[in-house]
Amino acid sequence: MINSLFNRIKARLLRRRVTFRYSWRFINAKGFVATHRKVMFVSFTQKPQLILFFVYYLMTWFFFWHWFLMFRAMRLFSQPTLTLGVPLYTQVIGLLCAGLGQGISGFEYYKFKLYQQSPSKWWEYVFDFQLPHFHTTFQVPAINKSSTQYMSNKVVFSERLKSVNGKCIPTISCVNLDDEWPISDWLKQYPSVFIKPIAGSRSMGCVSISLEPRLTYRYLGNNYHSEDELLTLKSSLPKGQYIVQPFLINHSSLQKLQCSSNVITIRAISCSDTNEIKLVMANLELSNEVNQRFSLFAINIENGRVVLDDSFLSSLDCQLNPEMTLPHWHKLISAIKQAHGLCPDIHTVGWDVVIGQDDVMLLEGNSNWALNAMQMTCPEPLLSFLSRVSARYTQ
Repeated sequence: MINSLFNRIKARLLRRRVTFRYSWRFINAKGFVATHRKVMFVSFTQKPQLILFFVYYLMTWFFFWHWFLMFRAMRLFSQPTLTLGVPLYTQVIGLLCAGLGQGISGFEYYKFKLYQQSPSKWWEYVFDFQLPHFHTTFQVPAINKSSTQYMSNKVVFSERLKSVNGKCIPTISCVNLDDEWPISDWLKQYPSVFIKPIAGSRSMGCVSISLEPRLTYRYLGNNYHSEDELLTLKSSLPKGQYIVQPFLINHSSLQKLQCSSNVITIRAISCSDTNEIKLVMANLELSNEVNQRFSLFAINIENGRVVLDDSFLSSLDCQLNPEMTLPHWHKLISAIKQAHGLCPDIHTVGWDVVIGQDDVMLLEGNSNWALNAMQMTCPEPLLSFLSRVSARYTQ
């Protein structure tokens, strides 16, 4: 109990950072600077208590976290950046301007190669630390209760898609951690099943169960087999209700891109604006078994074409063409438009989609989708891209 309380305090107070961009330029802001100022002011209007948190986080950022993250980032990235011809003094000045002037950490400075851009250009970027305030600012009017349920509850998500013959995964059962799981009954219906939190997001709490070569429970890259190990696994999972669904199999052309049987996902962003729903950008996410990270590749949304880089191709056991067109791409676009049509009041949604051998399946939608992953593959700063997609980002 005490340990849990300490972890909550540490997460909320000790490890938080400024959740807005800030600058003296907010005094007479124009263009993208005005957009970032709008995010701050609208969030303060929606939640006035954020003003107090902002003052606290700003103090801890200036006196500790900026310097700590700057030091750690320089230890990892300063030398490789030197080999690219960026002098150390340029890096230090850039890190100080980014961190103290705009609240950008050293890791973001290096990850997005901000040293290649002038500080004025940095305002065209948005980062994950600005969530959820960035999305809620441009979500006008606020998301209604029905759409919130649709996004946050996987059972509701599946049922509503099923009601319109959408591309959803069948639901086998709903269970709690305290229940005795009828695993043998599940595996009689499907060779492998996938269990995930009804209200969760991404991979946290997601367990796969299969019989090959023996009964195996797989969670975060670790395998469990016995009943005792299952109890240990359950004790480490987030509390709450879970949904049981068939484990999806990748399309054969995509399975060649990784050695494991992990599901390969497409993260696609759709936008509902001016009575039109459109797909605006998408990434192919390939998992890495070793470090539990993803390799991200931009997808041409017009034709579903992906270009893989040489470093990724060299890690595969077989030789592949660096260019490939994803199967069932037009089915994927139609499925996303249909799914977003069930919540047209949500401005932008990030969808996780799996391409199987015969069809596509929607895993979930997220109105608070991650910015960093999409910005990493975007050919231009993400905010400047989004401003061309929807006029809301420039108003």
